[in-house]
Amino acid sequence: MLSRLRGNPWVRLALFLAVCACAGAALHANWAQARDAAAELPLWVLPAAVLSGMAGLTAQMLAWRTLLAGLGSPLPRRVASRVMFVGQLGKYLPGSVWAFVAQVELARDRAVPRSRGAAATLLAVGVTVAVSLAVAAVALPLSSAEAARRWWWALALAPLLLAALHPRVAGLGIRLAARPFARFREVAEAGPLGLGGRAMAAAAGWTLVAWVPLGAHV
Repeated sequence: MLSRLRGNPWVRLALFLAVCACAGAALHANWAQARDAAAELPLWVLPAAVLSGMAGLTAQMLAWRTLLAGLGSPLPRRVASRVMFVGQLGKYLPGSVWAFVAQVELARDRAVPRSRGAAATLLAVGVTVAVSLAVAAVALPLSSAEAARRWWWALALAPLLLAALHPRVAGLGIRLAARPFARFREVAEAGPLGLGGRAMAAAAGWTLVAWVPLGAHV
């Protein structure tokens, strides 16, 4: 029944309308502050910021696509962008899990097993956190010594998290996370989840590249 509901176009339409309503509510709640801030900026700043933000998100999408391909489910760039960017609209819904679920389900529509979609999404989060902390560990002391002293414990985790991105360590984590679901047919049909070093390095590289346009966006 749940599978039929997930594939029902009316259910998906209802979810889409719920996303639009929640997004509208969020914009309405912050509209006065956003309007005043935008009015103080030069005209060229807003389109430049939007384009820079889109470029940064595109690099992050390519990192996720690289991880998914490394797990055995390559997607064309256009398809991968649709899956990730449409799925991210789930962030507007109450709770923090809907974007994750939407991304996995949209990838499933493209014949990506849910186990691979979930693993790629979780790995993308891990890569983003590790690379971002590494960037902060280098940049934060140069821009704010006080912030670096305050968050030294978080910056100290950067080398450990980067080491955890090694394919053997990350692969072990994926297999342990997938073990409770091994009895499900779809997980068994997807085969063992493993990731090569080249895919992980490329994903980390795209995530690092994303910081250039995201920094320009800020």
